[in-house]
Amino acid sequence: MQLRKIIIPTVLLLIIAGLSTTLASRIVDTSKKVNLGIANFAISHGHCNLIFSAQYDQCEMGYANDDLSTLKLEFSINTTTLEAKDNGGELTAGLQSTEQFNGDGKHYIKFNTEDVFILGSNWYQLRGTMSLNGFDKTLRLRATPIYQDGVIQQFVVDGSVNLSDFGLISPSNEVGQIMFMNLVIPYNLPNNKGC
Repeated sequence: MQLRKIIIPTVLLLIIAGLSTTLASRIVDTSKKVNLGIANFAISHGHCNLIFSAQYDQCEMGYANDDLSTLKLEFSINTTTLEAKDNGGELTAGLQSTEQFNGDGKHYIKFNTEDVFILGSNWYQLRGTMSLNGFDKTLRLRATPIYQDGVIQQFVVDGSVNLSDFGLISPSNEVGQIMFMNLVIPYNLPNNKGC
């Protein structure tokens, strides 16, 4: 009899805990967040490109209530993570020099969405402020969700920046060079914590 008094409440507690866990895993957070890992860049010199990448110091991309017209992107890249395709060689050193992006650990490339425009079917423009080299400028990035089996798997975000708008010259010392950005943003499941 004593054993029954212990076993029955224990079994009931395990069943309730199992149901609670199952129900909690089915609740979907409507403010979806994603985690960015690496951003890709290319600076065009007209006849060639300097290709480099960076890691995000901070990043959030999300939307509310499954409404992509509320898409928001905010990121910060510490310039010490800029790395050319020379594995930390001369080109990387040039990118992180004080004449370029100043990779001293105190400088960042930042973007924060202010508003969103629908450009077409699954094509959005994110207008926001980019901060770079002590300048804040309005920038427009384009975002496209990539679906698989009807579910967003990732976003592709791209845009371009005129480096002279931010007081920078290209590594070849030419003024007015364009930096292209391409961000492939993996989608996290709703139960993940995001950035």
